[in-house]
Amino acid sequence: MFLFRLVFYSRSRITELGNSVAKEMRAILDASVRNNPPAGLTGALNFNDQYFAQILEGDRAAVTRSFCKIAADPRHRVQLIVDSNPLHQSMLNARSMGYSGHSE
Repeated sequence: MFLFRLVFYSRSRITELGNSVAKEMRAILDASVRNNPPAGLTGALNFNDQYFAQILEGDRAAVTRSFCKIAADPRHRVQLIVDSNPLHQSMLNARSMGYSGHSE
């Protein structure tokens, strides 16, 4: 299997929607930990209360499916793909979703 990497960012709509940042980030990370391993995906997410920056790695079809779900998520607005390339090896050390940013 060839690996594929997608790097993108999006503007957060969490507070605009009237939701708790801590609660929504926990839901996002829990879903990633639950869904990414069975899909063969690894990832990294950075959040600064205004923007999400994310890396997804895995099979190209699985990465595309995951990105399409994220793009349809109302917590995100204006996704911008920064980079997308085939890989020879993962840079993420098999993390279902590494995270840095807002925390409780």
